[in-house]
Amino acid sequence: NNTVNSNLQAQNYQQLVRVAGYFAQAGVDLWDQLYLTAAVRADQSSTFPKENRTNYYPKASLAWNAVGSNSRPSMGPLSYLKLRGAYGAVGREPAPYQIYDAFSYAAVPLDFGGGSTSPTQNGSGGVVSNLVKGTPTLKPERTGETELGFDFGLLKQRIDGTFTLYNAKTTDVIFSLRFRDARFEDAT
Repeated sequence: NNTVNSNLQAQNYQQLVRVAGYFAQAGVDLWDQLYLTAAVRADQSSTFPKENRTNYYPKASLAWNAVGSNSRPSMGPLSYLKLRGAYGAVGREPAPYQIYDAFSYAAVPLDFGGGSTSPTQNGSGGVVSNLVKGTPTLKPERTGETELGFDFGLLKQRIDGTFTLYNAKTTDVIFSLRFRDARFEDAT
């Protein structure tokens, strides 16, 4: 039998994402002991709404060789000391098409009380609204991290070590949460 079933459904799809990134950085070295670096990254992604496609992520760091540089000799047993601090931000983009409400033709179990049903019959049939609602105002998930620390050397660098404190905070976390259709809520 070489006939084709007229109820064929597309099984393949393509996700198209356009991404562009721009980066600028500047660094300053003062007196071979004070170092400053500042940078910004601009990311553009088609996974965001048009009015929010460009996002900026800054970073900066400052380090001071307090002891052990060419202009500051050792101080007793302390042969090296560097104080440092930094801040940086990064972002994560959402999956493609997460800003849109979507429909699916696949067999998606829909629970209505004691049983479940599907919009398809024998692989053919209707469509159902996606269980994850689109978010048209979606922003990037941002993580900012602050770091403070010092590096030291004792007894002409025979003993050395590093101490670092950092704090990372993530905001606008991107979750894909299922929602319940209000039409099927119990009226209480």
